[in-house]
Amino acid sequence: MTNKTIVLAGGGHAHALLLHQLIRKPLPDAQVVMVSPDRYTPYSGMLPGLIAGQYQPNEMHINLAELCRLAGCEFVKGHAVKLDADNAILSIDGGRGFHYDWLSINTGSLPQSPEGFGQSDRGMTVIGVKPVKQFLSWLEDLEVQLPVLPYFALGVLGLGAAGAEVALALEQRLCQRFPGVTTHLVGAGGLLSGYPLTVQQYVREQLVARNIRLHENVQASLVPGGLQNGQGKTIFLNAVVLCTSARPDGWLQGSGLSLDEQGFVRVDNALRSLSHPNVFAAGDIATLSSQPHPKSGVYAVRHAAVLEVNLRHLLMGKRTIAYKPQRQSLALLNMADGRAIGARGAVTVSGRWVWHWKHWLDQRFMKQFPRGFLR
Repeated sequence: MTNKTIVLAGGGHAHALLLHQLIRKPLPDAQVVMVSPDRYTPYSGMLPGLIAGQYQPNEMHINLAELCRLAGCEFVKGHAVKLDADNAILSIDGGRGFHYDWLSINTGSLPQSPEGFGQSDRGMTVIGVKPVKQFLSWLEDLEVQLPVLPYFALGVLGLGAAGAEVALALEQRLCQRFPGVTTHLVGAGGLLSGYPLTVQQYVREQLVARNIRLHENVQASLVPGGLQNGQGKTIFLNAVVLCTSARPDGWLQGSGLSLDEQGFVRVDNALRSLSHPNVFAAGDIATLSSQPHPKSGVYAVRHAAVLEVNLRHLLMGKRTIAYKPQRQSLALLNMADGRAIGARGAVTVSGRWVWHWKHWLDQRFMKQFPRGFLR
């Protein structure tokens, strides 16, 4: 029997967990190739802790190249730049192409850019919290510059969990060492919309106690020197960190795949493309057409088990199984000061013990993988 070629595009959480499973139980009669722009992939759940100084980069980065070696998978460093889904060819930068029998896409997402991005950001840095490697490099460069700056206004755009955690982590890292730094948290709607009121109130109290200026219900657009709200008032800033809602990076446009209005891959309950059943998608890049759910690592982790079973079943001539999103998920928010708050449904808990619980869960997750981080 001729081996089938399975190409894994991207090194997100779902693919990392898939490879972990393949170490113990390889796929039958299959050659697996992973394509990723970097040898190391970050675990997003630990990013606020890294920003706050609670972790080192090597503690929260999975060594994909070593993981592939252990799983008997070929690792290829490169950016996916084009997909010809009709002819089953994935191309990466440099011109190399991969013909596949099955393709799985787990390339993640990037933060949405505000109105005016690239036009009016003169004199102000605009940086996404993703890609993480680029963000961390910028943050380290900023720390070198801050000692000679009399003041620095830092904005975080996005009022969801990511924005709140990143704002608190940046305050913890920068404001105590550099008195001239002020932190602003800005976004449309209200803080942590969709979370229980107890969580919202707890985080509000943290923001006030740490002098982080909260700007709610601001339909922000970039103008020279800051962010402008809908009433024409400008929040003057030296830099803006984007923690906004997810968007794809656009490389799938023109691929022939069925995409939703934002450009994410539309998949069925088996995580297979609605237009091309030899293509899977998992994590943020996927939109489950029948049961849409938030773009979150919590769901990406659960995609992995279904992806592994379905690839195995296809190779064995069996039927695929369905992914069923959980109705409620556990949210643990790092307050960056040794405390955390947790919520599941209407139940909320907070304190130092919650941070230790989150730390234990994150460490348990990362123990599955070889770690590392190099520039």
